Amino acid sequence: MIQKILLLFPPAYSFKLARDINPLPPMGLGYLASNAKKHGFDVSIFDSLLEGWNNEEETEKDNVVKIGSSDAEIAAVIREYKPDLIGVSCQFSRQYKIYPQIFALIKSIGQNIITLAGGAHVTVLPQDMLEDPNCDYIMQGEAEESFVAFLHALNNSTPLAEVDGLGWVDSDGKYNINQKNHWITDLDSLPFPDYDAMGLRRYFGLESSHGMRHEAEYTPVITSRGCPARCTFCSANKVWGWKYRARSIENVIVELRMLKDKYGIKEIMFEDDNVTANRKFAAGLFSRMIEEKFDFIWDTPNGVGIWTINEEVIDLMKASGCIKLNFPIESGDQRVLNDVIQKPLDLDHVARLISHCKKIDLDYGVFLVVGMPGETIKDIWTSFKYCASVGCYNPLVSIATPYPGTKLFDECIEKGYFSREFALDDLFTSSFMLKTPHWDEKSLRRTMLYGKIYLTLAPLLKKPWQVFSLIGRLLTRSKFIFSYVKKTIGSKA
Repeated sequence: MIQKILLLFPPAYSFKLARDINPLPPMGLGYLASNAKKHGFDVSIFDSLLEGWNNEEETEKDNVVKIGSSDAEIAAVIREYKPDLIGVSCQFSRQYKIYPQIFALIKSIGQNIITLAGGAHVTVLPQDMLEDPNCDYIMQGEAEESFVAFLHALNNSTPLAEVDGLGWVDSDGKYNINQKNHWITDLDSLPFPDYDAMGLRRYFGLESSHGMRHEAEYTPVITSRGCPARCTFCSANKVWGWKYRARSIENVIVELRMLKDKYGIKEIMFEDDNVTANRKFAAGLFSRMIEEKFDFIWDTPNGVGIWTINEEVIDLMKASGCIKLNFPIESGDQRVLNDVIQKPLDLDHVARLISHCKKIDLDYGVFLVVGMPGETIKDIWTSFKYCASVGCYNPLVSIATPYPGTKLFDECIEKGYFSREFALDDLFTSSFMLKTPHWDEKSLRRTMLYGKIYLTLAPLLKKPWQVFSLIGRLLTRSKFIFSYVKKTIGSKA
């Protein structure tokens, strides 16, 4: 009989000299916990990345460390809580080596503890996870309802084949992976994330958590799921589906009020894939936030659906506390957007929106993805020049990374665009793992370097007196610049 459940966020690997991970309140586990508790189960959450944030362990790679609670510390938590089932968050494919270690640790403590893996990595590579003999079950996609159905199936010995998105290996060694067909249409039916079980206050004061925070008391909030855009490099639809679904405005407002009154929250991160996908919903939400006088500051770390918003919505965003609006344009070349990335975006519209941000003094940023198959070096320069033309001289530039489960990944496999043998370890946004007929790693690195120089110097053409500010920025980033130049010069063609 399953009654006690431990939901565990594992440690993670990171570069030793510059951490490329950060703790973030585990909203997915918080939703699972609150919904399971609603159905009578006892649930606890342990974020070993947060709890062991100051603990680093050396690995076989000189430049990589393991960050998080030690095995002994995790084992102590498990022994004290005595769970019947442990669900492990397996979000990131790059962290794939951590997951077998966690499952082996669990089984070393108690062979009868049922193990379950969920998250984005599991969703796109379900059979890979089931090859681990210590992983009993996997669950794909959004799982609040299917998780409870799974628990009831175990307790009542009903057919597992009826549980949406569940996977397991039977006694004959056969892989069984139920297709993910069901997406929750009524998001208001879900209780709010279990912020107490997540230990929300323990995240307060972290300097960096999905971007730089401005207030100690912050939290992510999710108002919707699903994204109607079909960008070829994105796998979010595998987890949340294509169809956009929003909570009711009143439901969101009640949660925001609770966060302010109970936890003293001052800063919100709208973590939706697209908080503005429905203009009417977005305008209504921001208007209510103004009426309620929450006085939050907030931003959109994942960007917004630019095709839905206009100047009026931006005005509401600022009035309701938005301090930065991120524009995920991905490319400053309209052909690349239309034919390569397949994002429904008009760059002239973006330019008008950015101009309005300047007019009302709202900070803004631009996200670029460069190095897509079908994109030329000339196209990349068009993107850099577009950023300069709209006054964004420090865009967040990511190198196109072929994540499993994306159209980009399938195309790279089909056309042989990998510059070296594909490895999950290389799934980070500056790994330069591709080459195409238009460019190789060396030429792409060179273009990136020259592009950064161009964007750094471009403002001086308009405001020459900023040269002193430029010198200061260069001095603070001298180590990074030297390292990047060294890699660029030393890269093999």
